[in-house]
Amino acid sequence: MINFLKCFWTVCWLSIGLVQAQSTVLTLRQPDDSIDLWGRAETEFYVDSSRHQSVEQVRRQPFQPTAGRSSSFGFTNASIWVRFRLRDESTRPTARIIGTGFNLIDTLDYFLLNEETGQLTHQQNGRLIPHHRQRIDSHSRVFPLNVLPNQTYIVYFRVAGRNSKRIEFSIEEAHQHYGEYQKLTWVWAGYVGFYLTMILVQIIFFAITRNRNSLYYLLYLCAFLLVEISRGNGMVGDRYLWPDATWFKSNSLLLSVPVATVFGMWFYANGLRLNQYSRLLYRILQADALITLLLAGYALVRATETNVVQHVLLTALVSDLLVLVACFYVWRRGYHPARFYLLGTLCFFGGIIIALLWNLGLLPNHLATNQALNIGCLLEMLFFTTALADEYRLTQREKQQAQSELIGVLQNRNAELKAASLQGQALERQRVAADLHDNLGTTLSALHWNLEAMDNSKLSPAEQSVYATIRQQVGQAYKDVRLISHNLLPDELAKQGLASALHNLVKKMNRNTAVHFELKGVETLPRLDQQTEFELYSICLELLNNTIKHANASEGRVELTQTNNTLLLTVSDNGTGLNSLRSDGRGLQNVAARVASLGGSWVVDAGSNGGIENRISVPGVEY
Repeated sequence: MINFLKCFWTVCWLSIGLVQAQSTVLTLRQPDDSIDLWGRAETEFYVDSSRHQSVEQVRRQPFQPTAGRSSSFGFTNASIWVRFRLRDESTRPTARIIGTGFNLIDTLDYFLLNEETGQLTHQQNGRLIPHHRQRIDSHSRVFPLNVLPNQTYIVYFRVAGRNSKRIEFSIEEAHQHYGEYQKLTWVWAGYVGFYLTMILVQIIFFAITRNRNSLYYLLYLCAFLLVEISRGNGMVGDRYLWPDATWFKSNSLLLSVPVATVFGMWFYANGLRLNQYSRLLYRILQADALITLLLAGYALVRATETNVVQHVLLTALVSDLLVLVACFYVWRRGYHPARFYLLGTLCFFGGIIIALLWNLGLLPNHLATNQALNIGCLLEMLFFTTALADEYRLTQREKQQAQSELIGVLQNRNAELKAASLQGQALERQRVAADLHDNLGTTLSALHWNLEAMDNSKLSPAEQSVYATIRQQVGQAYKDVRLISHNLLPDELAKQGLASALHNLVKKMNRNTAVHFELKGVETLPRLDQQTEFELYSICLELLNNTIKHANASEGRVELTQTNNTLLLTVSDNGTGLNSLRSDGRGLQNVAARVASLGGSWVVDAGSNGGIENRISVPGVEY
């Protein structure tokens, strides 16, 4: 009795289906036929808003013709049914594939009803169906078309899920399908390979530079790679990473897109230096990241009501609009790397717009529209990498500028210290000169006059000889003290410069010593900076005193010339030569220290006419 009722119900159900199915039959005649099913006179569709009708219930519903109707149903959670009759009249058996290349389908049911035998077969495909349950090893939502020759079949497709709906079914020869599948696999492998290459580049760049924004970009790339793997291509995530995780498959975009948005906002906020250029925009981007997380949580709570693709596209669209405003604002404020952030964001924004219009059926289905989001992502990565390189170059230049400014500050401070030291030396020399002149000079002068007042007529010849020697030595000491006190810091050095001071120094030396000095080259000498003049004058004074005291010379020469911002001071004599030179003397140590303070060099050689030749070369800085 039960078997009888089952057979009766099957016959009734088939009778209703045959009555409501179209009389027009899609006939396959050529083995290599490739047929697009949507828009043909043989194909009909029905929208199941309840999303729960079975094939038995749908067969009794009124179907509508697909001719003149767009294949896109936009962002709807309703189930879309497609129906057509099919007959294979090919001259030889051919392996065919039926299905769709639109991968973003949660569940795709395929029903094949043989009108003559009443046999009904049912297969499933889609993102939520484990890969091992799919009859064909392909990321596309396709099935083998197993029909007997010269028999008529009714084909039903049910497209269900919380995604956009594009009904683009076709029939093609199996070999042709696998050829296209291999091409798409290589394209996807290249796309993911490019992502992995960019991630590796950023890892290396961060390891070298420790740039914080490079770390944010690295996190953004990793999060967005998860988005791409979750986007329904079926090649990596659905097949290998989470093949049986139905809940995660259904909500992976709701989980991965907000994470990518958070990292992306961190990346933008730091890369655009919004803390520096606009605190308001910085807070807005951070608030957008938080709102995106909250909306994703709300969408997960209301999972059955949310259209996943519509949700993620609209939230990404709003986020990109905010980022575009920030990029343009910072670029107009003069931050040049922002132009690359702007170009990259425009590419990604354009990809989202095209993907949105394509999902809504407002743009035709071809390679450019189908891969618009991928192309936008690739261009975005290229521009962002360029932005990071430009930002790193700008940062290095700013560091160099800061270092230059610091060096300038230190040089100014050093100049102030040198000026203070020079002033201190001048004051000390003035004090020493005053002490020599007023104290020691006065004492020697009094001693000289006391010797003059003595009656030496009663002294023996030997005593008179000693007396005369003492008078002569006291007189010479008095002259030496006066000469030293006057030459320690002559007034004309500060007032009229080094040339005038050297001229007066040589004049006094020639008048008060037995050595005759010649001065050359100072007639065209310009005024130099105060330290250079002070140190060169002190060097000349020390070397001339050495010539007078130790060289036993009769002639000396002082020559000062300037060539290409280099001062060359030459002090020479015709004395006893290098044998009289004591390198461990305090005076020569002072000379070496003064030359070093000017950044110069000092060479001592034998003179051409005997004696010593001192050659001192220092940078010449005009006053």
